[in-house]
Amino acid sequence: MRKLICLGALTLAASANGAASVLPNAAGAALIEDGFAADNRGLYKQALEKFKAAALADPQASLPVAVIAQFYARLGERQPADALQLRQQARAQAERALKIEPDDRLAHEVLRALDELTPTALHKANAAAANLVEQADQYFDQGKFADAAKKYEAAAQADPLLSTAWTNAGDCYLNLRNYPEAEQRLRKGAAIEATNSYAWRALADLLLAQRRAQEALDAMLSAVAAQPGDGANWDKLAEAGAPNGIVLKSLRLIPKASASPDPVSGKFKIHYSVDAGIEDMGFWGVIAGFEGLRLQNKGEPARINWLSPFKRALAMWDGALRGSEQRALATQRDKPADQTWLTLRTLQNANQLEPGLLLLAFKESYRPELEAWTKANPEGVKRFIQTYGLRP
Repeated sequence: MRKLICLGALTLAASANGAASVLPNAAGAALIEDGFAADNRGLYKQALEKFKAAALADPQASLPVAVIAQFYARLGERQPADALQLRQQARAQAERALKIEPDDRLAHEVLRALDELTPTALHKANAAAANLVEQADQYFDQGKFADAAKKYEAAAQADPLLSTAWTNAGDCYLNLRNYPEAEQRLRKGAAIEATNSYAWRALADLLLAQRRAQEALDAMLSAVAAQPGDGANWDKLAEAGAPNGIVLKSLRLIPKASASPDPVSGKFKIHYSVDAGIEDMGFWGVIAGFEGLRLQNKGEPARINWLSPFKRALAMWDGALRGSEQRALATQRDKPADQTWLTLRTLQNANQLEPGLLLLAFKESYRPELEAWTKANPEGVKRFIQTYGLRP
């Protein structure tokens, strides 16, 4: 049975005379509750059907549509292979909810979370370079790799900040099996733009093909440092690390509780996943509580709102870890048995929670802290991977 905890007294706009509102009518509210129940049992298809039915039951209410957006976003966390498509669906539904009611807080929260997951865009070519890249692409598609490489390099000269011109030229030389020239250009691309993790990933492929295992591993550690949020970097790191004895195990930081507006009262409730054990509920409840309270701008989150997004996340996880252990001692109950809690507690005890969150739960809003940490700890990514063998 799903356990619900009310969080504060946030009151959302109620329906009146058929006008647009946040909260749905009684039929829509009941369907949303049914959807939450199905979602918590892992019946995702059935949950989505209920949420969609709620939106049809009250087309003037934004909350059912915002809940659909939240559902797609969280499903993207559970299904990494489909994450991009699911996030696009989540964004479309959140924007649809805001067209119904611009003040829908859940829809705003979904969009904020999606923005934090969007990678920093690479430098966009100036007009002259863009024209040369277009010509190069045509040569590349025709299999004329030598001609394409010349055009890409001309684009790089026309726009010295365009790292992708060098990586594309590197791809041309890879197709020509000219590894020395390919390596030179891929390294140029990586040097020009630190967030171009593809340059490091392509370089690792080249080095692995030449059986230069240690250099390939170093390239992939650089790729992860450049973009920890890209799953392809971790996949390639696992491949490059295998010859060096590195085995990665996944730590998916997906909360087993979440906060959503109650479709009847407008207050926030905590919804626990079916796999959240009794002793784990306090820990996951605190994590979800931070989410709900922050949406209401109340309590502890309000006092730490001046912190950066990463510092807020660090405070949240640190507080939940310490609090759950203290509650277990005070009540003489078992500590949380959840593997996520155990692993994070190990990192916390080793003073490694900060790099753990930067690497394993990275969001683009964390980039300032990531860059400061990697600058202060040039070997930090390597040491963390070798010590803990963790990946998202």
